[in-house]
Amino acid sequence: MPSGPRKLGLIGRVTAAFNGFNDNHQAIHAGHIAFVALLSLFPFLIVIVASAGLVGTTEAAREVVALALEQVPHDVGAVLGPVAIEVIDAPRRGALTIGLVGALWAASTGFEALRYAFDRAYGVEQPRQMWWARLQSLGLTILFAFVTLMAALSVLVVPRLLQVAASILDRPQWAAPTVPWFANLMVFALLVIMTAALFKTLPFRRLRWGEVMPGAVFTVLGWALAVRAFELYLTHVAIYSLTYGSLGGVVATLMFFYIAAAVLLFGCELNAAGYRAAA
Repeated sequence: MPSGPRKLGLIGRVTAAFNGFNDNHQAIHAGHIAFVALLSLFPFLIVIVASAGLVGTTEAAREVVALALEQVPHDVGAVLGPVAIEVIDAPRRGALTIGLVGALWAASTGFEALRYAFDRAYGVEQPRQMWWARLQSLGLTILFAFVTLMAALSVLVVPRLLQVAASILDRPQWAAPTVPWFANLMVFALLVIMTAALFKTLPFRRLRWGEVMPGAVFTVLGWALAVRAFELYLTHVAIYSLTYGSLGGVVATLMFFYIAAAVLLFGCELNAAGYRAAA
């Protein structure tokens, strides 16, 4: 009799994910994604600025940058922050410009790099047609820019509303412990949802939300641990300034992007291991 779908335990799933990560050369793909991510980051920020203009205020883009820089190691933020502000403050004649179209195309390249690695994880032998894949990546770039903008604003606005509510109820002492906890919870939840959306839409597989959530939760928790560990590494171990001189900050940024990409790809392999076991 043919055997039905088998269930993997936690250890079995992690082992299968490690094997998939190694067999699919995801460590190499992580380097590619890290490089492409750095190239596409600021074009993506330009798309966010354009989206902010559509909702009536480009100051919202500053809020996005400030919130994002809080989530990365200080040395990485020191490299990315000034450039991000220059991108936001750069004069533009309008949203529908050749520059914006070029930025949109460059930003979508990051999604293409992720798609290729995700398809490897799921054993996709015949990927989507190139024109359809690029069209989807362009659409995802616009969608994620707008969602990122709205998510960042909600993370900033909702805690302030809680503070106002606490004042109205004459319980200001509630705000001090509640607001930071709630803000962190919102950041975590939004990152999980957005990561799960990537895991669901990019691979050329028909996936359900429940099949991609384990990898998404792992990825966001892994990112949080990676940020703390990398900060300790930069503080107590790394000597980038001695080795790379003025390029030390750039090298540290690329290394952090590499670690973040590796965590993301391992999360995808976790999902793929469960998908193969259920097939």
